[in-house]
Amino acid sequence: MNRVSSFSSASYMIMMVFLQRLSGLVVNIVLANLLIPATFGIFALFQRLCDTTSSVFRFGLTISTQVLVAEPESKELLSTSKGSLIGAALLTNLVIIFLGSIYLVAFRDSVSQDLFQQESIKPWIYCLVIFCFFQAFENALEAILKGFGRFKIVGLFNSFIAIIFLIVAPIFVAFFSLKGAIYLYSFIQFLRAVFSIYYTYRTLGEEEITININNFIQSLRSHFAIAAPYYAPTLIAAPVSVILLSLLTKAGGLESMAFLKICVSMGMIVQAIPGAITTVFLSRFAEEDNSDNQGKLNDLFLMNIKIVWIFSILSSLALLAILPAIVGYLFGGQYVDVIKSAPYYLPTVTLVVLYNIVTSALLARKFANSVMLSNIFCIALWFLVGSYLIPIFSLNGYFITELCGISLGFLASLTFYVRYLNPNKGFYSTMIKIFIFSILLFSSFFYLNEVLLIINRILIFGLLALIVLFFSWFSLINKSEKLRIKEIVTTLSSTLIRS
Repeated sequence: MNRVSSFSSASYMIMMVFLQRLSGLVVNIVLANLLIPATFGIFALFQRLCDTTSSVFRFGLTISTQVLVAEPESKELLSTSKGSLIGAALLTNLVIIFLGSIYLVAFRDSVSQDLFQQESIKPWIYCLVIFCFFQAFENALEAILKGFGRFKIVGLFNSFIAIIFLIVAPIFVAFFSLKGAIYLYSFIQFLRAVFSIYYTYRTLGEEEITININNFIQSLRSHFAIAAPYYAPTLIAAPVSVILLSLLTKAGGLESMAFLKICVSMGMIVQAIPGAITTVFLSRFAEEDNSDNQGKLNDLFLMNIKIVWIFSILSSLALLAILPAIVGYLFGGQYVDVIKSAPYYLPTVTLVVLYNIVTSALLARKFANSVMLSNIFCIALWFLVGSYLIPIFSLNGYFITELCGISLGFLASLTFYVRYLNPNKGFYSTMIKIFIFSILLFSSFFYLNEVLLIINRILIFGLLALIVLFFSWFSLINKSEKLRIKEIVTTLSSTLIRS
């Protein structure tokens, strides 16, 4: 995958993620206007618990599959090795998903009261099981497509489904309220799984690969070398997440979940472009040979971390500029406190995208143990700080908790990156510049966020965006990276003109 094809792949992923975030935002706006905050909070809680449960079902095999499938290999071993790796991952995933689903259904009363600690989720356990079953399976298939570089396919079919969801969801919510939202949410995930099955089958045919389990044990060992360290923190994070959500709903009621959902949905828009770039970066970084490409790896890493930081900061500034209008006119005056929480949440969004880039680089080079330790540090501090702050400060305490945890995980991952990948001097100067500039910028958010007049906010945060661009172009991005950017922009422009 060359630079231009990487950019093309990222473009399709950006389109997919943007449409998914947009459809989710529209649905949240409709729910916020049609439901009371407590009922909207139930839907938000349902989504959160679905994501947590699905992460347990995935068993870390989605990451290992993408890395191992993307890894370069000799043609003689391609069909047998790749086929066995895919077969072992799919079989293991299906067994885990099936057993997990049976447990959730068989002990649904205990699951809602003891495991999830949320009595309000009890009527929706069956929908949760359906969603998690198909999401975990679809994620496994999508990892295969990403490993083979089929980002265009992934981007297009997910964009198509996002458009369907965007059109149909408001109708279902208007007529069937919370029930319509949850039923449709579960059905859309089933639809995504069906699309993934078809495209995975077609891709394997194009690659002339037959799924098999001939080398099941050996293939599983290859997977677990990456998946086990990556998955181990999930077994800690899942119960910690449930405990902290329980503390949040006790401190702020189900309404706090509605406020959290609105913040997260807007934060996801900020993460759209950086998240899409990170997905492509993982495959791109895994494709490089280990031998004599250390300088190329460092350049690729620095280029990507700079780009995701710039896009994340600019998106945050754009969101802050019009936040009162979004909250006031779209969600309603009852959610005005979301504006006050923005300075607590947006730094975490930027830190998460940087953390994901670093951990993706470590996973791509098979330093999964370092990612495991980084995540464990993050979760441990998350739990310790959250247990104290959330009961006192409710939602803002939750955001501060996330920021503290991600900060420690990010610092740990950077330490491991330095140890294993031997970065050049440019790495240190880049990270110092990003760190200092980010601290100054995010600190100013607490003061500037007090300005409520939209035109003034647009002028203020627009000026900050120009400062970010000026700083990035003249201080952060080096000459070779500027040439790369110009080359990609020229190629993209030519392609658009021809089409």
